[in-house]
Amino acid sequence: GDVEERLRESGHFYKKIYAGATNTDVSVPLLINGKTDPLKLSTDDETNLFRLAKKSGYRTVFWSVQSTKSLRYIEPYLQKGFIDSFKTHEKSSRRPLYDFLLQEALRSCDPSRKAFIVLQQIGQHSPYIYFPGEKSKEAAVNYDRSVAYSFRLYRRLIDILERRKRPYIFVMTSDHGEFTGEGGRYGHNCFDPVVYEVPLMIASNIPLPENCRQIASHHHLYRLLTYLLGYGKRLSFSDETFVVNGTMLTREDGFIEISPLPRVSGKIPNP
Repeated sequence: GDVEERLRESGHFYKKIYAGATNTDVSVPLLINGKTDPLKLSTDDETNLFRLAKKSGYRTVFWSVQSTKSLRYIEPYLQKGFIDSFKTHEKSSRRPLYDFLLQEALRSCDPSRKAFIVLQQIGQHSPYIYFPGEKSKEAAVNYDRSVAYSFRLYRRLIDILERRKRPYIFVMTSDHGEFTGEGGRYGHNCFDPVVYEVPLMIASNIPLPENCRQIASHHHLYRLLTYLLGYGKRLSFSDETFVVNGTMLTREDGFIEISPLPRVSGKIPNP
């Protein structure tokens, strides 16, 4: 669709991959800690990306435009002790806090020092009203406007990185997808491809590993990130069955397994 084409234009690389879960509370901890089973998560996993980044000498940053209350199930698995700059935003009667505030996280970092930065949007989360300007009574219209706002943000973030003339890799993915009116449905929290198939867009001013095209899941993306942080001499992706979990860290609402898709051939364009 139009969104996919715009993602391709925004980055050097784009494809759809499988999320680790159907909502934020489970998907984010799994990705940050490199797990596929929420029952195996702990608050001191040595596989935690912030922990690994600190060990490799990176400044670590986590900024979110979501509230502390919204992040209450995620925060224990972020390992804040390994995050140098941690910021969430509380809702208040003041000016709304939209995703563009996240660009300040980049500006706050010393460009001469390597950094691992995670920025969490509200983005296209239902009810699709998290953007400045006029809101419509039609959900589909608000969704389109929020998408346009997100693309402006991605262009701004990449522009900030480009102007620094330092090596960078910018990765954008979603923790889950959203129904936007298909079959009269809106929202997420269910086992449907609309919800668990999410975008992966990568922009970079340095060569990417040739086998990036084989990334098919959040778990694969975790392997790429650890490789880029300096762990492992070779990046590889196995053809394991992909797991998509439900909405509960206790796994009480189950999970599904998806067989691997055929490998996609072709070269990754590099800048």
